Amino acid sequence: MTAIIGLTEMALTMCRSAEQERLLKLTRSSSRSLLELVNDILDLSRIESGKFSIRPCSFDLHQLLQELDQLYEFEAKGSRVNVSFVLDPELPHYIVSDPVRLRQILLNLLSNALKYTDNGKIGLQAKIKDDGKREILEIRVHDTGRGISREVQEHLFEPFTFSDQYTRRAAKGAGLGLAISRQIADLLEGRLTLEKTSSEGSLFVLEIPFGRVEGAQAAVEPTTAQIRLVHSSCPLHFLIADDNEINLFLAGSIIEKFGGTHRYARDGNEAYSLLKSEKFDIALIDIQMPELDGLSLIKLLRQNDSPAAGIPIIAVSAFISDEEKQEALQAGADSYLVKPYFPHDLLQIVYRYTDGTVTREDNPQPENDTPATTSGDRPIIKQINMAELEIRILKKPENIRKISEIFSRRSEELMKDLTACEQNSDGVRLREVIHSIKGLVGMLGARNTFELARELEEHCKNGRLTPVFQQLNALRQQIGEIAEDLDILQQNDKKTV
Repeated sequence: MTAIIGLTEMALTMCRSAEQERLLKLTRSSSRSLLELVNDILDLSRIESGKFSIRPCSFDLHQLLQELDQLYEFEAKGSRVNVSFVLDPELPHYIVSDPVRLRQILLNLLSNALKYTDNGKIGLQAKIKDDGKREILEIRVHDTGRGISREVQEHLFEPFTFSDQYTRRAAKGAGLGLAISRQIADLLEGRLTLEKTSSEGSLFVLEIPFGRVEGAQAAVEPTTAQIRLVHSSCPLHFLIADDNEINLFLAGSIIEKFGGTHRYARDGNEAYSLLKSEKFDIALIDIQMPELDGLSLIKLLRQNDSPAAGIPIIAVSAFISDEEKQEALQAGADSYLVKPYFPHDLLQIVYRYTDGTVTREDNPQPENDTPATTSGDRPIIKQINMAELEIRILKKPENIRKISEIFSRRSEELMKDLTACEQNSDGVRLREVIHSIKGLVGMLGARNTFELARELEEHCKNGRLTPVFQQLNALRQQIGEIAEDLDILQQNDKKTV
């Protein structure tokens, strides 16, 4: 199914008529619905066979709910539905439960609420209550839809149960979502109920017991200089999956500097094989990779029988659209990191999602993200932003040499590919090549080239090849200037870094 969806996405970039685009979009929508059905059936079968495990850990509850709020604000754009999230002031930030499963339940409830509300509002309210024995997280999801008939209410949480309002009417699901959500709530030692419904809407209530995170784990996030990627005196082990060598190298350098270890994967299949055979603490997964893309990989990993089903996943991408961010979160990513990023961006996210496993030095050295200063004049640099690059390479001259070697080899390969695409008018491959160029230059701080590549990639995505071909020479010139910049920096590394 993921292959069909991927091929449909590629075909959409080659449409030559509105009717072709309409049919392909229907194919994509139907494929996604079928994939959701397959995943739901797999979840249900795992629950019934006792293989659906719960992995409690500490996490930022406010962060999780804010991300859902942003997701459904985006989903509701252009509709006549308002979205409202209300969090009680006493709601703790950090709690102990299973964030992946909690998100799964809330996604189902909120998706149903939005799906079956034509006009009005959907909302979520979260608060804490005490049942006399333990603290309970109570989340109420309400809508102003048509409600659910009395006869259907009795069977609403049974698999493959449909109501006129909650399924047949333009339903995307297959009657499994609520059944799965209730059983997950049971596994979390909580409960999911339909509290009320009428012609004015419905209200579902989720109640989950939780633990509080005390002391240092709930404290304010540390500065970059304080972070050490170790737990119980052992380094945290990272998988870094990216098809861009410079991104792999720089991410690995950051992790090594702050005490962690890592393995590289250059495509989704290689990443999946490593995650099945080796234990990792955190995975950084690029969204766009060959063979198996990042979103498909994340969905595979979130299947309950995957050895890495509970691993924190940080989705990484050079795209900055709300839509892609929400797609990554819906696929099962815990957070989203936009390239090009700085060391502190990665480290603060890692700190947030490691269950308090990032420790602090007792006497950390003062943090200094200010570029190193040198005597004498700076060399004349045309494209690379030196301030950004120095921070990303951690002010190590040897990193400049390594990056230069990678850039020289990869840029030569990509320029040949660019010429072949131009000669063959191959728009699909051209988009892939320009995407690779964008990734190659982004972490170097070459903002002009990055923005040009981003603009050309967007043209390719929308099938507008003429402006792309018109600007390829400008792209080639800027790539050449970056190579010259790196040569200068290598010659002057003792003075500039």
